[in-house]
Amino acid sequence: MTVGVGSTAERKTFGYLFYRVATRLQSLNLLNMISRPVRRL
Repeated sequence: MTVGVGSTAERKTFGYLFYRVATRLQSLNLLNMISRPVRRL
């Protein structure tokens, strides 16, 4: 049972970190897409 709980906790933290990284990458991609046309102008 302890191993199961530990694995679920690790899975939750890993999912949270992955979510944070994914959102940060999405925001960076949005900034790049927005800044590219502005630089051309």
